[in-house]
Amino acid sequence: MNKLCKQFVRFSGGMLFMGALAITACKKTFDEPPYNSGDPAIKVTNSIADLQALYKGSPVTITSDMVFAGVVIGDDKSGNLFKQIVIQDSTAGINIQLDASNLNAKYPVGRKVFVKAKGLTLGAYGGLLELGLGVNDQNQPVRITQAMIDSFLVAGSSNNVVVPLELTIAQLNQKYQNMLVTLKDMQVIPADTSKTYADSTKVTANVNINMANCDGGAIVLRTSSYANFTNIKVPKGKGNITGIYTIFNTTNQFVIRDTADVRLMNGVRCEGGGTGTAITIADLRKMYKGADLVLPAGTTIVGTVVSSTANESTGNVRLASADNSSGILMYTLKGSPDYTLGSILTVNVGGGTLTAYQGELELKNVPIAQVTVGGNGTVTPRVADVKTVVANKSNWSSTLVTIKNVNIAQTSTSSTGTNYAITDATTGSIVAFVRDANIKISAPVTNANITGYVSVFLANGATDTTTQLGLRATSDITGGSEVVATNIVLSTSPYLIDFNNLAAGLPAGVTTKGKVTTTAMGNDTTFKSANTPWTETAFGFKNVASFLNSSLTSASDATAQAASTDRALAVRQTSAVEGVAFVFEINDTKGKSNLSMSFNLQSLDVSSTVGRTTTWNVDYAFGDNPTSFNKVTTPSDMTTANGYTGKDYTVNFGSALDNQSGKVYIRIYATATTGANSRPMSAIDNVKFSW
Repeated sequence: MNKLCKQFVRFSGGMLFMGALAITACKKTFDEPPYNSGDPAIKVTNSIADLQALYKGSPVTITSDMVFAGVVIGDDKSGNLFKQIVIQDSTAGINIQLDASNLNAKYPVGRKVFVKAKGLTLGAYGGLLELGLGVNDQNQPVRITQAMIDSFLVAGSSNNVVVPLELTIAQLNQKYQNMLVTLKDMQVIPADTSKTYADSTKVTANVNINMANCDGGAIVLRTSSYANFTNIKVPKGKGNITGIYTIFNTTNQFVIRDTADVRLMNGVRCEGGGTGTAITIADLRKMYKGADLVLPAGTTIVGTVVSSTANESTGNVRLASADNSSGILMYTLKGSPDYTLGSILTVNVGGGTLTAYQGELELKNVPIAQVTVGGNGTVTPRVADVKTVVANKSNWSSTLVTIKNVNIAQTSTSSTGTNYAITDATTGSIVAFVRDANIKISAPVTNANITGYVSVFLANGATDTTTQLGLRATSDITGGSEVVATNIVLSTSPYLIDFNNLAAGLPAGVTTKGKVTTTAMGNDTTFKSANTPWTETAFGFKNVASFLNSSLTSASDATAQAASTDRALAVRQTSAVEGVAFVFEINDTKGKSNLSMSFNLQSLDVSSTVGRTTTWNVDYAFGDNPTSFNKVTTPSDMTTANGYTGKDYTVNFGSALDNQSGKVYIRIYATATTGANSRPMSAIDNVKFSW
């Protein structure tokens, strides 16, 4: 966060434009409040607000003869600011980047400074406006070199007093950035009261202390570990604090000059005497009426963490009530704590927003400073079947459920995680989603119990939400029996079978058949798993080197073929058995449409003698023991013969195989050969199913 130096705090924040105060060509004179004597005879042409109005989202170099003035409200005397001063006039404040040390000797707090701005650069860091000389490779203003400081800054009178603006957290907005502010009725949150302002060991360059008021407003007190008050304990009481208000992107920050700025924080704290209102998570959910709602100050909830960023999008955490009757998804910010499961959080939701995000009720915009961890608890999941979970999806969102005696099968994967189908015996299926790659599920599984949090998702264009079950750990699945796959389970499109492990046997769901006809599946035929050369003429299905290995040629010998790691599934027909098939047994096609199959068909007979031709076809059937098959129109040149060739084919099934709940068989088959002489060695490789 600190671009200036890891050892020192810098102001981090942004600025919305402070009105439409345009700079006119005639150079107006800005009416400054009266100061002590000792000011140079320099005419002030503009205010700091005028300066800020020049910024339109990217650095701008000032080309006019602009002169503005302000009183120093922050210097480097305590070490909490580094190589910068902050000045303020009656309209706004600005920090000026200066490449020099001991700036307080010439520009102490109370010194009026005149700035001849022509040639300087106005830019932003983390959204906070600052003034420098040129920009770096990150498009941020660079400090004015020590040799050039006097060309732009002229010191004026001393001992000027800037009265801080007295504001509450709720009144803060970006127009007050880089201005001296007194925040009323502030206290360090309980979790931070035992801390010092920063890290005296300097392992951490800057430290954030979380502060809040009794109405739920929160802000970060940011201190450099090189400040001279680093190892002093933060105040334990409540009261007013004075400092410089800054922001970093969306985070409110506050910087004190020294501990005199907190001398009034010695009053009675809010605990037990605050004006906040505690409500249940169920009450919180009831407040949402279909439109975004900013929650009233001082409203608090208590919940137990049932899911956090380990298996959520970054910044998400789910809280359930102690009795698991209701829950809420809370979206914080990237980089927020990864609260552990079971942590009990007290959340001051004041100023946060209730909204619907992709169908899910969500609490957002709650500063981390308003979240307090207070011990650990347990939430007992409700036990329900799939149908009941779906019926109560909205009310049960972000609560825990256990569904017993389910079958679990992987259905798809994406860049964000893996989906599983959770099916119970009688009532239906829902989707379980796993984001964390460390959660290992040995699906398919039968008769298992599964626990997770309920969530809902509204897809683009959909009119109703889909119910999902989020898993947090491998232990969310108990009991059950792992199913050893004997057929093809289409999980992720495309599903590829590359045959490169044929030495260990045929892939799951792939069988080889002989005595095949157009109406009969055929007989199981022995597969030879050992590496086999293309020249072997005995009947059978074999593990051979693939034509797709570009390092092989038709002249490659048996040794070179055996060394190839790119394998193919081959068959040698004989006069006794010409009808052969490569059979693919697919478990189901539920939720899938427009299935297609592609493969590389190979001729691996290097004989120069013109021989027989085998014509191949593709068909499909349904059920466990099909007796009828449906032929698919295939390319007319789907043949193998003598020679050394390979060609890719794609077979589209259209809607014929859509959403089948039972088995689907697909065959690449041949019933006869034509011609004379030797029958070819035919093979397939890289069979791919897509949908």
